[in-house]
Amino acid sequence: MLRTVLRIGCIYTIMQFNNSLSAQEQKYIVKIVDENSKKPIAGATISVNKKPINRSNLEGIFSFNWKNNPHVTLTHINYCDTSITLQQDFQVIFLTPKTTSLSEVVVRRNNINDVDIRNLAGSVVTVDITKLSERSELDMGRLFEGQVPGLTISYSGELGTKPQIRLRGNSSLLYKGNANAPLFVMDGVVISTETFLTLSPNDFQTIKVLKDAPATALYGIKAANGVIELTSKKGFSGKPLVSFYMKQGITLRGERSVLMMGTDEKLRFEEKMERSDLPGYLYSERYIRKLYEGASDLHEKIRMGQRILDSLRSFETDWFKELIKMNHFQSHVINIRGGNNHSNYFYSANYSSQGGRIPGNSIEQLTARANFDYPLSDILNLSFNNSIGIATSKTENGMNNDPTALAFSLNPYETKQSESLTSYPGRSYQDLIKQYRKRNTSKRLNSTLIGHWDILKGISLSGVIGIDYSLAELYQRIYSTAYSQREAPINAMGYLNESDSKDLGFTSNFRLNYQRQFAKHDLYWGINTDYYQANVNTIGAAGFGIPDELESLSGINQGLTKSYAPTISGIKSQNKQLGFGAALGYSYDNTYDFYASLKRDGSSLLPNNARWNDAWSAGIGWNPSSYSFLNKQDIISHLKVKASVGYTASMVGITAKDIRTTFNNSSHSFYGQNRLLELMALPNRNLRPQQTYSTNLSIDVGLDKRVNLLLTWYNNMTKQAIVNTPVASSNGFKTYAQNIGELQNSGLETTISGDLLRFGVFSWNSSISLSYNRNLVKKLYGTDRLFLTDESFIPEYEVGKPLGVMYGLISNGIHPLKGIPEYLQPDGNVIDLKAPLRASYFQHLGYAIAPYHGFFNNYISFKNWSLNINFNYGFGGINRYSNSYVRESRDAHFNAIKGQLDNMWFDVGDENKIYPAKNLPTILYDLLKNYANTTTIYKSDYIKLNYVQLSYNWFPNEKTIKYVKSARFSVQADNISTYRRQKDIGGLNVVHQPVVTLSLYLKF
Repeated sequence: MLRTVLRIGCIYTIMQFNNSLSAQEQKYIVKIVDENSKKPIAGATISVNKKPINRSNLEGIFSFNWKNNPHVTLTHINYCDTSITLQQDFQVIFLTPKTTSLSEVVVRRNNINDVDIRNLAGSVVTVDITKLSERSELDMGRLFEGQVPGLTISYSGELGTKPQIRLRGNSSLLYKGNANAPLFVMDGVVISTETFLTLSPNDFQTIKVLKDAPATALYGIKAANGVIELTSKKGFSGKPLVSFYMKQGITLRGERSVLMMGTDEKLRFEEKMERSDLPGYLYSERYIRKLYEGASDLHEKIRMGQRILDSLRSFETDWFKELIKMNHFQSHVINIRGGNNHSNYFYSANYSSQGGRIPGNSIEQLTARANFDYPLSDILNLSFNNSIGIATSKTENGMNNDPTALAFSLNPYETKQSESLTSYPGRSYQDLIKQYRKRNTSKRLNSTLIGHWDILKGISLSGVIGIDYSLAELYQRIYSTAYSQREAPINAMGYLNESDSKDLGFTSNFRLNYQRQFAKHDLYWGINTDYYQANVNTIGAAGFGIPDELESLSGINQGLTKSYAPTISGIKSQNKQLGFGAALGYSYDNTYDFYASLKRDGSSLLPNNARWNDAWSAGIGWNPSSYSFLNKQDIISHLKVKASVGYTASMVGITAKDIRTTFNNSSHSFYGQNRLLELMALPNRNLRPQQTYSTNLSIDVGLDKRVNLLLTWYNNMTKQAIVNTPVASSNGFKTYAQNIGELQNSGLETTISGDLLRFGVFSWNSSISLSYNRNLVKKLYGTDRLFLTDESFIPEYEVGKPLGVMYGLISNGIHPLKGIPEYLQPDGNVIDLKAPLRASYFQHLGYAIAPYHGFFNNYISFKNWSLNINFNYGFGGINRYSNSYVRESRDAHFNAIKGQLDNMWFDVGDENKIYPAKNLPTILYDLLKNYANTTTIYKSDYIKLNYVQLSYNWFPNEKTIKYVKSARFSVQADNISTYRRQKDIGGLNVVHQPVVTLSLYLKF
């Protein structure tokens, strides 16, 4: 992986004179870096006195010998030409892309703002923000898919749903939900996951992913799962630069998650099911002969039945196409940058919208930003960053209503005009749609004040004070005309639920830094203090009996009782954290690096005797690239080895109710005339934060000045892991939060990147990554298996097993005489299903969490053309067949999965069948539905073509087009296709909509 300029600026020190040269000559080393992405620029040509003398390598570095202060010209096809006079023997030069020209060259010297000292020994990955901003996605999280080794993003297919974000797997036993999500920090201020997801990538200069202890230790207990840092764009001193970005496109249906029966197969299937309320059997010759045996008009009835079946066969409704629709996508962005010697500014505004796969599902976003920089003097600078955003998602999916499921339940012989549906008896198609409405609105405000003061030479003071405020509004509505309201009393028809959740986060961080370069030594130390406070205030109310013309809670019927009684809910909480930290960095002769940090944090959630917890890290780096034996060969162009250890406490799994006595004011519990306060959870005063010990080792190798190999191994051990364990019901609660065990989380990340081809104006750059993650339960205090309920046969956690183990029965197939499934004991004997089940019958079948993930990115450029292609993939896990659409007699009125008719047991002697008999005993039906077995699992491997973009960059002549500096025209597609071994993946929640767009990017 290409390393950022931030680390190089700290590592390189004053270089030696080359003894082989004359006393008047000096060796110069220059690093060329992209102004926007901060990534090295390979292939730039360096000329002295108009004579080319060298080209920059993959690291963006070139060196040459020359007399003092040579005047050089730097040229690259994708960047503005730059001419400068070198003033130092090592210098970093920032080039401006032609598509983002700022009308002037930006040349900066090394200073603490350009150096990320954590990268000396830590894992700090800088994301290519330029590529992210070109994607056709409204969700910031989706943009990270296939971009960072070890970072996985899991979404459902519906717009507006919150993802699961994992960085290097799971460090907690609470592996479901968002307990293992990383910390998000924008301009030094902690922000919520909801705020992060609604940000516009066009507003940011850099995004860093911090993975290990040296990188995250100074964030303390907040950063046990890693950190994603975002730095917004700034203005510059010069004429205003205006950019406009427009995208217009469509969202496609996406893949079918399962193939369903056509009309002919469904009617024959109904006949086999022998249900007289289904037309396939009701009008069959077999049923008519049985019902009207001996009737004089028997043959006429048979012919009539056949005519009805023939008329039904004339319908072949593809409900997937009828219900799942293409929709629109649009995005408009405008940025203005500029300033003068006294102040710089950056303004941006973005409006985006995307329609979902069904009517009523959509998402809209509006964001705006205003950043100001005030260089008050040569040593004092203030920045004031502000952003707002509104995101609204709408859906008709919820409260037992899922319109997308109709694509798999409605029969192919039914139509939208059918007055009474077989699949939903007594209901029409209109009774199934527009039954429910849900709207989520997120409003946010972020404001940050940043200061930097160079007190003395090498000593600086930096500070950040900021807030992150968000308001989440929920609206849920069922109108009185909905089918679900027909059984309700007249005065209780109609339902409305509204809630507001206010989240205010305050962050302050101050650090005193010292940096000194002398001879071959580069020294850095810093101390910091930070304070974080989170306030959450949620209130909601719901009720029935509201007229359709009213949209206010004041319209609900407050006189209703029992199940229709109005409800009120709310929660108010506060969490404060105070921390003190220090860091030390040292580099010698561009070869040996050392980094250490220490952080001590206190949390208001913890009891007084356990309030303060530590985080520390130490790491070393070795860069032998300057050794003579490496300089004399051309195979290894650079080599960097880093190793680190660290420790941090974690607040994952800890809430106020788990430690302190916390009551809930219930609206329905009374003792006489007094309302009861209910204890929310059984508190555990001895609960302690989790403790994670980490070890990391990485090797970064450049080969032949073309290819870069980055190999990283990590091992994290979490002790005092927290789980809500079952307790005796006599306590009044079912679970109790406690420190229960230890979890090992280790892995290996490999990335190979570089130029596959480069000649003339053509280049093909690729990056391929494969990450392996393995977790293992090392210890459970007091037991070796943990069951979350008394009735469970399957342990949720087991010593020596990873998280997400899938247990199930060993199938012996379908009995050819009885048509029921058979299962084997571990000794090979058939299980007696009439006897109680035993835990020993359930065997380990595989892992639900895939251990392997990776991506394959390609960037091809030729003259002004460029092509981007991105794949990501995962393998090594298993999943259960959904079997959601495998029908038996009790649900045969719904459409069924294609092929079930031929693969189901119907008659004595049917062999090698996949599906059992149509009328299973309840115990067997529940066993098949609730537990996996060896015939109902499949490998969850996938390869996803995530993103393709073809672009043309145009740089008009200023004499012909005065105001347009550059333009880019692109056609692109996102979420294009996913290949899986298994096609029956259930509903559409795992299917992402492809988005195809045309875009125009203009610079003025």
